[in-house]
Amino acid sequence: MYKNILPGILLALLLLQCSSLLAQHGLHCAYDQAVHMQTELHPAYKAAADKAFEKAKNNVLARSGKTADEETLRIPIVVHLLHNTPEQEISDDLVHSQIEALNLHFNRLSADTANTREIFLPLATSANIEFYLADVDPDGEPTNGIVRKEVDNYYWADLLTALQPGGLDAIKSSAQGGSDPWDTERYCNIWVGNMALDIFGTETPGALGFAYPPVETTIFPAETFPPNVEDADGLVIDYRAFGVNNPIAETIDMGNGNTLADTNWDGKTCVHEMGHYLGLRHIWGDGGNPLLGTPGTCEEDDFIDDTPRATSNGAQVCDLSKDTCPDEEVLPGIDTAAAYPDMVENYMDYSSESCQNMFTAQQVALMREMITLYREGLLGEEINVNNENLEAKAIALYPNPSQGIFTIDLGDQKSGSLQVIDPAGKVVQEMQVNQARLQVNLSKQADGVYLILFNNEDIKESKRLVLMR
Repeated sequence: MYKNILPGILLALLLLQCSSLLAQHGLHCAYDQAVHMQTELHPAYKAAADKAFEKAKNNVLARSGKTADEETLRIPIVVHLLHNTPEQEISDDLVHSQIEALNLHFNRLSADTANTREIFLPLATSANIEFYLADVDPDGEPTNGIVRKEVDNYYWADLLTALQPGGLDAIKSSAQGGSDPWDTERYCNIWVGNMALDIFGTETPGALGFAYPPVETTIFPAETFPPNVEDADGLVIDYRAFGVNNPIAETIDMGNGNTLADTNWDGKTCVHEMGHYLGLRHIWGDGGNPLLGTPGTCEEDDFIDDTPRATSNGAQVCDLSKDTCPDEEVLPGIDTAAAYPDMVENYMDYSSESCQNMFTAQQVALMREMITLYREGLLGEEINVNNENLEAKAIALYPNPSQGIFTIDLGDQKSGSLQVIDPAGKVVQEMQVNQARLQVNLSKQADGVYLILFNNEDIKESKRLVLMR
């Protein structure tokens, strides 16, 4: 009994810590808390996230700077707007302003790039990623990429939901009063709602947002991994922090003499969370204990080589004199050692938005690699509007996970080409298909996550298959 209760208690304590952090020390997001929560409930989760990060970084380093970054990666977005009161409603204009902000800041097109300090200019670069509101829904019908839903939940986080596994993810489930995701392999889902905390009937500032990183789902015992990892994939943003110049931002007291409108007005909360969704970590490495006001050490790191070390976050201010690790460092792309100040310009800090204006070259390379490895379905060919038999055309795999032999059901597709790609990106099987259903034998392949690609003149489909014995 106590074993079952302990994760919920830890989860509740983390939520209380999250609330206090925002009020006292400028908490920007609950990324680290969300990962800890999932790991308390599912022990393999953090290891899977770490493995994805390590694999993507190793791939980046192996290329020795030779990349295909000229290609623009286009990511479709669906925004779920959930409100309980008129105040919580977000306008279409704010949604469009947020998408524009994502594109400006990810592609280094915003005017405030002129504020990047000279010492960091050699490291700053465009991600060459384009975000757009989906114009076709999963059923092939036209859409504006916005889902509006009036809900019973005034809050999306309180002590009761904290005591339940996945309580923070209730906003992502219609069964729990939220909004079900669109296919998370094809769409980047963003949920917008009230993420303040209801602590014994009192509204307390909570996180401005959170997002889960990509994970490497290789061999793991089923009970150690979140069963809803795909359904929970996406970003969650507080309704007061979404969009550019959100008029409701004046209602959040940041605890340092400023309101949210003073420090977070340019849509960069969503930029920060999108960085997490694409695999980036906080720039100071989440060291120390912000709740107690104690910093970390210069040994803690975000594992990105061209971001200088730091012991603490920017605490929602723009302090250009901040230098918590004054020893000299040599950063990739810069030949000489220097005593770099903290990179408060970086979107992955908690500095105020007036400071933030850059991603580094390695951060960009890592995000693009994460998309290629773990979010490749977002880059698939766009669905045709009014494709009248989309469900029938979508391929299905079973059993999944598989012990080696599995069936592919192609629906009404009876011919095309099929590729099986192993976790290292190597094509291990390739064949022409002329039937609607066939068996594939991977019993000689190692366990891991395989990508199954099918295409013909009508469709191009990709599915993940977990091979696990």
